[in-house]
Amino acid sequence: MPISALTRPSFTGPLDQLKIAASLVSERARNARIGLPQAKGIDMTNNPASTVYRLRDPNASLPADLFLDGLKLLASAAKPLAAGTTPAPTRVLLAGDDKLVFNGATELYSHLLPNATVETIDGAGHVLTQEVNVPGFVDRLAAHIREDAVAL
Repeated sequence: MPISALTRPSFTGPLDQLKIAASLVSERARNARIGLPQAKGIDMTNNPASTVYRLRDPNASLPADLFLDGLKLLASAAKPLAAGTTPAPTRVLLAGDDKLVFNGATELYSHLLPNATVETIDGAGHVLTQEVNVPGFVDRLAAHIREDAVAL
């Protein structure tokens, strides 16, 4: 699940950014619709074998308050840090070719987690679960799962 609320301008242009900002302070604005990547011709995956590769739907949208929900998720995830408790070991995988969000905010937040490791998957698009075609990704993911299982 992405935890970065900072979207790229190619995904959310000025009008959508305004809708998102308004949804943070206005109950009425929370229902404003934001066009999804499929409506804007942006690929969420780089995998030609994926069912969502080159998916286009001019009417695909979501409510602006989904971004507020993302901020709430980020705030709730920060509570253990504020309370001084140490969260469980966390592995953060970033999509190296994400066309929807900036990885920087996620990277910064991840560095606040005392037991986090961060890895960027070069060539991977936004939907990491669809990126099985990225060379070595499946092997690296399997190795991480094995390492994490041993650590538990």
